[in-house]
Amino acid sequence: MEYQGDYTTTREKIEKSFSAGTTPTIAVAYPDHVANYLALENNPGQFVYNLADYVNDEKIGFTKQAFLGENSRQGASDFIASFYDEGKQYAKEGIYSLPLYKSSEVMCYNEDALLREMKFWKPEIVSGDALKDYMTTLSWVDFIALCKDILVHKDTVLNTMDVPLYYDSDANFFISKICQLEIPYASIDSNGKGHIDFETGAARTKAEELLTHIKGLYDEGVLRTKGTENKYGSDFFKNGKCLFTVGSSGGTGYSMPDGDAFKYNVCRVPSSSSNPENTNLYVSQGPTITFLKNSSLSSAENDRRMHYAWMFAKYITSTNVNADLALNHSEGYIPVRKSAFSTDLYNEWLENDDLVTKSADVLVNDIAGNYLNTKVFKGSAELREQVSGVIATICKQSISVTDALGSAINVAKTFM
Repeated sequence: MEYQGDYTTTREKIEKSFSAGTTPTIAVAYPDHVANYLALENNPGQFVYNLADYVNDEKIGFTKQAFLGENSRQGASDFIASFYDEGKQYAKEGIYSLPLYKSSEVMCYNEDALLREMKFWKPEIVSGDALKDYMTTLSWVDFIALCKDILVHKDTVLNTMDVPLYYDSDANFFISKICQLEIPYASIDSNGKGHIDFETGAARTKAEELLTHIKGLYDEGVLRTKGTENKYGSDFFKNGKCLFTVGSSGGTGYSMPDGDAFKYNVCRVPSSSSNPENTNLYVSQGPTITFLKNSSLSSAENDRRMHYAWMFAKYITSTNVNADLALNHSEGYIPVRKSAFSTDLYNEWLENDDLVTKSADVLVNDIAGNYLNTKVFKGSAELREQVSGVIATICKQSISVTDALGSAINVAKTFM
């Protein structure tokens, strides 16, 4: 194994490696990056291995080899379904990546300050446990109403507060809300080309209404984002500058206040969905692994290396190993196999009872595997980047929602 830098640097190196003959057998990636690798192929399977050929192989498939003991007998069905299905969301039919460990977005809140607010908002809520139950079921509409009431009582609730809500990822904010509101986001046509589904018609109208809503929250002093401030919410939260911060469960450790500054807790991000059956509402984040061919090697040598790469993949995604990787060697990530959550290791880890374990508990018990998987294709990474930038544009500049979104769509299409 050789460290290659952050995600973007690794992607750039791999894209250059295809012609240079320096491609690694396994690489950590985001699905958008794998989509780019597939788009660079002149023929199917030129650079990226289709794992469907290995998953059910009679000799080396998931349930075939016993070199890891009983845990190696766990099949694909033991993966959290949405994590595993992420590897199937590409323009080419097949499986082109495997989840390694995962995170999602959670919301940290200042329990002490929020209990003071409850005296005005819900006087019957007087304990941390009752507050947690309330926050777990809170809708987005009611949550925003709560934030506006907090502004009214700022001096009593949290007099150091600059803004009630801070949202770290502008892209996740837009994409998760658009999916919760059942507005089409993106799809892949029969020719494998990506399509922006909210570009025109009723979907465009609804997308602009969502952005208008977000700008309104900014203007009213309810909301700030990483894009509008160029800072993460963790420092705001720790220093009492916001009451809620939404960010990756993989980074919740950064939001823990020093010492006993105040009590805190974690909950799911309130959903905008009005459809109780529409539960696939939360973004899935964190590393996946993909398997690649080196153009300087023969097909036989590539396949030989892939044989051992596949066995290594089974090893690092096996129950106990994957649990150890996620829980003991990362910040706020969770394992990708369901069986990992019944291990002694997981139950002992939960006893730490800090923001990291609290956020993992939200992922496992409140989000409970209900993640959204958007289609990934050539240009999908740029589409995500462009919609992310729209929020800061409409909040900080004198540009209309219609013009800002139209410009973002046009730029994204140049990459597709």
